[in-house]
This record gives sequence, C-alpha cells and structure tokens, in this order.
Amino acid sequence: MIFWRSLRNWLALLLIGSFIANLIPVYGNAVNIAIEPSRIAKGDTVVLDIQDLYNGSTLTLGIDGEFFVPSGSNFAFQVRNFSMPISLDHGEVSANSNHTVWTMFSARKGSTTVSTQGNSTNGSFHLTEAYNVSPGMYDSFVLAGQVLEGEQSVTTALRLSGTKFGPDTSRISFIIDGIDAATITINVSINATDIVQKAIFVGKKDAAIGSSQVAAVVETPPPKARLSIAGILGVVVAIAVWYRLKK
Repeated sequence: MIFWRSLRNWLALLLIGSFIANLIPVYGNAVNIAIEPSRIAKGDTVVLDIQDLYNGSTLTLGIDGEFFVPSGSNFAFQVRNFSMPISLDHGEVSANSNHTVWTMFSARKGSTTVSTQGNSTNGSFHLTEAYNVSPGMYDSFVLAGQVLEGEQSVTTALRLSGTKFGPDTSRISFIIDGIDAATITINVSINATDIVQKAIFVGKKDAAIGSSQVAAVVETPPPKARLSIAGILGVVVAIAVWYRLKK
C-alpha cells in the first residue's frame, strides 16, 4: 500500500515537472544585423537592416568618426536624416571627442532641438544624458568643435542606447555629412554584448584613417516566452491526473 502511494506521488511529480517544462521560455531565431555599404561619399546614406530583435532587448547603436582636421580649425561631424523605426525607452545619449579644445553636441527632431557645449579636459570631451529615442525622422545629430593646436585629427563617438520597442524587423538609415574624408565605425550591441562592428570609408580610401573591421553579425537574443497549445493541455492533464491519484 505504501509502495503504491509512493509511486502515485512520484508520477504526480513527473507530470507536474512536465508541465513546468512546457512553460520554459523558448529561444527565438538569432538576431541578424547587416550594415551597408562599405564605402560612401559625403552625403551618402548608411543602412542598418535588423531582423528578429525582440522587444525588451537593450540596444546600443554607436557611430564613431575619425577624420583629418587642420590644426586649430573647426569641424562639424553630422548624422542627418536619421530614420528610426523603433523606440529606445529609458535610454541615454553619449557624445565624446578627442584632440579638441571645445565640443558642441546637438540633436534636432522637427521643432525640438537639444544642444550642449563645453570645453574639453586634456583634449577630451565627454557627455552622457538621459534621452528617450522615439520613432521617426531626426533631422540631425551634430558633434562640432575645434581641434587642438598641434593635432591634425579628431575622433568622435556618438551612442544611442535604450530598451527597444517596435517591429522585430526594421531598417535604420542615416546620412553622413560635414566631413570630406573619414573612417566611420558603426557599432551595435544587444544586452551589453557586441554584435557587429563595421568600418565605412568616407571619400577616397587613402584619405581615410584606419582599416575596416567587420565582426560577426549573428547573436542569440534574449528568450521570448511562448505558451504552446501542448503546454496548456499539459496543465489540464497534469491537474486531472494529480487529483485522480490523490483520491
């Protein structure tokens, strides 16, 4: 009698365990990010195609520039017509420059402009502010300033980061402007994991600084929970059998 009661209890535990297994989140397909082209002229468009990026993922998009500027001259690195089909909630924007006397950062969308300017410290400028990126067309993101005397190149870094909401498959596009020749590096990370890095040459290849680096473009995204029909049936069967065996 004790043996059968123990067997019933073990069977009930197995059925309940099977039910719980049906509730474990199922991983979706890997996210795929493609960046094109590899070389552009000033005023050309860069395109990022994103597939299977689930809501709730933390997305960080970086646009870095390295370009020649005559010593003591002013510069203005521009990202124009930034088309953003998704939102980055609870996010932040960061803007950095090196080899500069001062730097000004501005973001403009329609009639709204956010602008900050400050002097560099030991040739470096760093800015990080809370910033929610909403879907739509941004007129421009600009990093402008003055290069230090004795220096002939400037490096800039723009980062947009936040919790992604919107379609799983989307296209981000923007125009690089303000500089004739440079190396622009696009960095994308998801949930603090680097996914892709690609260098894009602006102008003639021999006028650009640096070399092309293209990293892996496929990474597993966070799990996306799904409750299947089999899982629902498992709930019903497990409860019914457990109740029957307890009698």
